[in-house]
Amino acid sequence: KCLRTQACQDSPYKTRTLFLGRLHRSDPKTSHLDGLNLSRAWCWRLLEPALPEPLRPLAVRAWSDHIEASLPYAVAGDYVSTHWLASFALLAMAEPVGG
Repeated sequence: KCLRTQACQDSPYKTRTLFLGRLHRSDPKTSHLDGLNLSRAWCWRLLEPALPEPLRPLAVRAWSDHIEASLPYAVAGDYVSTHWLASFALLAMAEPVGG
């Protein structure tokens, strides 16, 4: 399942999440990186409407990249992360207020 839109795929911008390799998601420290990824996704989602049109694809792509990196571990992972990451995932996926 891919969250990328055509605008994201056409964007010349690259975004980075906090994961570059395989990590042990049962490690509590690693689960905090998933939380930070989802928090970053939430911020990108809130920023996107306020950006100038040429920068909006960057925000959408950043949101998508961060969601794809960590959402699976918020809904189907170890208890060490799933019991609290779901709230961050909900914020990252929700429509901004007024948007």
